[in-house]
Amino acid sequence: MQRLICKTVQSGLALALLACLAASASAHDDGGSSLASRLISEGPQAWEQQQDFYLTLEGAVSIEHRTLMDGKWTSTPLRTSWKQCNGNMLNQTELFESGSWKAQVRGVNSDYSFVLGRDSETKPWVINEVNKRASKSLEVWNDRKTLLADLVLAPRTPILPKVFQSPGFKLVSVTPELLNGKELARLTFTCSPEGNNRLRGGWVDLDPSTYWVIRRGEVDIDFGNKEKHTAKWIAAYDYKEGSNGHPIMTRSMLKGKTWEGGRIVGEDEYLANDDLKERASIPESEFTLGAYGLPEPMGASSQPRTRWYIWSGLAGVICIIAGVLLWRRRIGVGLSQTS
Repeated sequence: MQRLICKTVQSGLALALLACLAASASAHDDGGSSLASRLISEGPQAWEQQQDFYLTLEGAVSIEHRTLMDGKWTSTPLRTSWKQCNGNMLNQTELFESGSWKAQVRGVNSDYSFVLGRDSETKPWVINEVNKRASKSLEVWNDRKTLLADLVLAPRTPILPKVFQSPGFKLVSVTPELLNGKELARLTFTCSPEGNNRLRGGWVDLDPSTYWVIRRGEVDIDFGNKEKHTAKWIAAYDYKEGSNGHPIMTRSMLKGKTWEGGRIVGEDEYLANDDLKERASIPESEFTLGAYGLPEPMGASSQPRTRWYIWSGLAGVICIIAGVLLWRRRIGVGLSQTS
């Protein structure tokens, strides 16, 4: 029932957007109106399919985060890698800062979650935390879809599907755009900042031929009523082709400037190179402590379920031992009676 209500609300939003477009048709050409209709009818479903596809990817991303403060640039390289399958998740982050190196692994399987750490690549992993998984909820698993970089407008902002369906979103226009000979659709919009969504508006070039992912864009952000800061971010993404035409990101760039009272007070850049591949089926053993050469958790609070075949094997061994002991006992009794 709840899903039906959600679909009804989404359909109502889509119809409202179409009505707005129809009312302003005189301001746009036929190509723009056609693109807008396609975006409204195809976009949300395409974005959902691309998010589901993301859950079949694993790999690594090398990122250089550059910050300009007080006229001085500082750079922080980091690398993150992950794998994921059927609710099992593994994330590894490596941070390079001031000549040091630190790494952390966070893993979740059907039985428990764990956190590992180390401060040198030559040192073994140290267990920082192990917790029995009390609930089999897929909430965290489904939330991973929001990590899909293909739909990110700027750091720490909601991804495009959430912005598109937010109450404060207003579609201004959808017009044809060319990028390196490729036909794109430029979505121009405004947005009423609310809660964690501080977007004020901007534009993004979407690719209708590849699940309406973002190719490039520019957005404006504020920091709330108590802050006098505003920011502008630009983005650009490159892809390779995966199965069923799904794009797989190969490189991304996010650059932002922050203003206070009309004066630039900071700049940020995120330059990333992605090495991702599809892997829809991964054994759960790769999401365990044993995959790192560490012992599996012991004790009632964190011990994973023992598989049925282990108990069967133990029962078989016990039966064999009991049989041998019984056979030896019978031989001993026979010899004593003979003597």
